[in-house]
Amino acid sequence: MKELGISINKILKDWLQSNGEGDIVFTDDIAINEVTDEIVSECHKEYDELLRQRDELREALIDMVWQFAYTGSKGYHTGGLSALEGAFDALGLSDPITILDFEAAIKNTETK
Repeated sequence: MKELGISINKILKDWLQSNGEGDIVFTDDIAINEVTDEIVSECHKEYDELLRQRDELREALIDMVWQFAYTGSKGYHTGGLSALEGAFDALGLSDPITILDFEAAIKNTETK
Protein backbone atom coordinates (compact mmCIF):
# COMPACT_ATOMS: atom_id res chain seq x y z
CA MET A 1 0.00 0.00 0.00
CA LYS A 2 3.01 2.29 0.23
CA GLU A 3 2.94 2.57 -3.56
CA LEU A 4 -0.67 3.70 -3.32
CA GLY A 5 0.34 6.54 -0.99
CA ILE A 6 3.10 7.63 -3.34
CA SER A 7 0.72 7.58 -6.33
CA ILE A 8 -1.98 9.52 -4.48
CA ASN A 9 0.57 12.06 -3.28
CA LYS A 10 1.81 12.65 -6.85
CA ILE A 11 -1.72 12.90 -8.24
CA LEU A 12 -2.66 15.47 -5.58
CA LYS A 13 0.44 17.56 -6.26
CA ASP A 14 -0.09 17.44 -10.04
CA TRP A 15 -3.77 18.32 -9.71
CA LEU A 16 -3.13 21.21 -7.34
CA GLN A 17 -0.41 22.65 -9.55
CA SER A 18 -2.52 22.45 -12.71
CA ASN A 19 -5.79 23.70 -11.20
CA GLY A 20 -4.74 26.15 -8.54
CA GLU A 21 -8.32 26.30 -7.36
CA GLY A 22 -10.60 24.55 -4.92
CA ASP A 23 -11.87 24.91 -1.39
CA ILE A 24 -8.68 23.62 0.19
CA VAL A 25 -5.39 25.32 -0.53
CA PHE A 26 -2.30 23.27 0.19
CA THR A 27 0.66 25.44 1.00
CA ASP A 28 3.15 22.71 1.77
CA ASP A 29 3.93 19.03 1.40
CA ILE A 30 2.83 18.34 4.99
CA ALA A 31 -0.81 19.15 4.17
CA ILE A 32 -0.66 17.00 1.04
CA ASN A 33 0.92 14.16 3.02
CA GLU A 34 -1.87 14.36 5.63
CA VAL A 35 -4.53 14.08 2.93
CA THR A 36 -2.60 11.23 1.31
CA ASP A 37 -2.43 9.41 4.66
CA GLU A 38 -6.19 9.81 5.12
CA ILE A 39 -6.91 8.47 1.64
CA VAL A 40 -4.59 5.49 2.14
CA SER A 41 -6.17 4.80 5.54
CA GLU A 42 -9.64 4.76 3.96
CA CYS A 43 -8.37 2.45 1.21
CA HIS A 44 -7.03 0.07 3.87
CA LYS A 45 -10.42 0.04 5.61
CA GLU A 46 -12.26 -0.61 2.36
CA TYR A 47 -9.80 -3.34 1.37
CA ASP A 48 -10.15 -5.07 4.76
CA GLU A 49 -13.94 -4.91 4.48
CA LEU A 50 -13.85 -6.40 0.99
CA LEU A 51 -11.64 -9.25 2.20
CA ARG A 52 -14.06 -9.91 5.07
CA GLN A 53 -17.01 -9.98 2.66
CA ARG A 54 -15.12 -12.25 0.25
CA ASP A 55 -14.36 -14.71 3.04
CA GLU A 56 -17.97 -14.61 4.24
CA LEU A 57 -19.26 -15.33 0.74
CA ARG A 58 -16.74 -18.13 0.26
CA GLU A 59 -17.91 -19.76 3.49
CA ALA A 60 -21.54 -19.49 2.36
CA LEU A 61 -20.68 -21.16 -0.96
CA ILE A 62 -18.78 -23.93 0.81
CA ASP A 63 -21.75 -24.53 3.11
CA MET A 64 -24.04 -24.59 0.07
CA VAL A 65 -21.91 -27.26 -1.60
CA TRP A 66 -21.72 -29.33 1.59
CA GLN A 67 -25.49 -29.20 2.04
CA PHE A 68 -26.86 -29.42 -1.49
CA ALA A 69 -24.29 -31.10 -3.77
CA TYR A 70 -25.25 -34.51 -4.98
CA THR A 71 -23.10 -37.41 -3.83
CA GLY A 72 -22.35 -40.06 -6.40
CA SER A 73 -19.77 -42.74 -7.10
CA LYS A 74 -17.36 -40.03 -8.34
CA GLY A 75 -17.89 -37.71 -5.36
CA TYR A 76 -19.82 -34.46 -5.34
CA HIS A 77 -21.58 -33.08 -8.42
CA THR A 78 -24.03 -30.33 -9.22
CA GLY A 79 -26.71 -32.47 -10.81
CA GLY A 80 -27.15 -29.69 -13.36
CA LEU A 81 -28.47 -27.19 -10.79
CA SER A 82 -27.38 -23.73 -11.89
CA ALA A 83 -26.93 -22.39 -8.33
CA LEU A 84 -24.59 -25.27 -7.52
CA GLU A 85 -22.81 -24.85 -10.85
CA GLY A 86 -22.21 -21.22 -9.90
CA ALA A 87 -20.92 -22.22 -6.47
CA PHE A 88 -18.60 -24.85 -7.96
CA ASP A 89 -17.32 -22.32 -10.50
CA ALA A 90 -16.78 -19.55 -7.92
CA LEU A 91 -14.85 -21.96 -5.69
CA GLY A 92 -12.80 -23.25 -8.65
CA LEU A 93 -14.13 -26.80 -8.31
CA SER A 94 -14.51 -29.33 -11.10
CA ASP A 95 -17.86 -31.05 -11.61
CA PRO A 96 -17.79 -33.78 -10.46
CA ILE A 97 -15.13 -33.60 -7.76
CA THR A 98 -14.02 -36.34 -5.43
CA ILE A 99 -14.71 -35.76 -1.75
CA LEU A 100 -10.97 -35.79 -1.01
CA ASP A 101 -10.29 -33.23 -3.75
CA PHE A 102 -13.15 -31.07 -2.47
CA GLU A 103 -11.77 -31.12 1.07
CA ALA A 104 -8.28 -30.30 -0.23
CA ALA A 105 -9.65 -27.42 -2.33
CA ILE A 106 -11.51 -26.01 0.68
CA LYS A 107 -8.36 -26.16 2.78
CA ASN A 108 -6.49 -24.29 0.02
CA THR A 109 -9.09 -21.51 -0.06
CA GLU A 110 -8.93 -21.12 3.72
CA THR A 111 -5.21 -20.31 3.57
CA LYS A 112 -5.57 -17.57 0.91
